[in-house]
This record gives sequence, C-alpha cells and structure tokens, in this order.
Amino acid sequence: MGILDLILGEKVIKYDDFFGKIESGKTRKKDLTKSLSWRLNKKIGQFKNDTFIILEGNYNNINPTQKVELKNFIENFDSVYSFEVDKMIESDNKYLQFKNWRNEYYITFICPLFDSNTNFEINFEPIDEKKNDGAFSVELINRVLKNIEL
Repeated sequence: MGILDLILGEKVIKYDDFFGKIESGKTRKKDLTKSLSWRLNKKIGQFKNDTFIILEGNYNNINPTQKVELKNFIENFDSVYSFEVDKMIESDNKYLQFKNWRNEYYITFICPLFDSNTNFEINFEPIDEKKNDGAFSVELINRVLKNIEL
C-alpha cells in the first residue's frame, strides 16, 4: 500500500467463476461493518456490449444474496426475462417505440434497488448512441420484471 492508497484508499479486486473480475470502490479501512460497492462488467444474453453492474457488500465480500439473484437473472435472461420485457413493452402504446429493443438496445446498467438484497434496477439504452430514441428501465422484484419506466 502506497502513500496515495493511505490517503485515497485502495481498491480490492476479486475473481469469481461466473462474474469474472469484480472490483471494489476505494476504501481506506478494512472494516467489515462498512458498506462497500463492487463493480463489474458482464455480457448478458445476446447483447454484444457489456453491462456495467454494481453490487453491494463489505470489504471482504459481495452480498451473497445479490450474487445469487443477479446470477439467476443473467442465466435466465434469454429464456425467461427477455419475454417479460416484450410483454411489458407491448402492454402500453407509450412503450411501443422500444418494440425492436432486442436489436436496437442493450442492458447498460444494473444496480440494486435501495436497501434490497433481491431487487434490481435494469437500464436499457440504444446500441447506436447517435440514434437516441430514449432509454427505458425495468425493476426486477422477487425474480419478476415490473415497473417499466422511460
């Protein structure tokens, strides 16, 4: 640990068989009672672009429940959750602009909903940044997608 690490804190890097490289936010204390954010990039489903993911935990570990829930979402995205996204978009005319989301959008960001171990916000943005028809997000609540938002 160098002088800058003492002043600014250091990152912790872990490797997971499923998630790959996971990096913490900077921390100056190895205090297991303090909350710490963990970041990773992961490909999900058919998307070519990586998704930026934030999980919570402490200095030693990532919240195990969040890991289990997010792994379930990623493993079942193509077979279950992508069809739920279709249904949500088709349920209201104001979301029909996203009907080609499978080809024109990707999941850019996933983070836990406030104070939750099992629920996440999932954000979709256009693959082509120049073609900005907007973005949308959904919430993963108890393994069910809900609350589509513009």
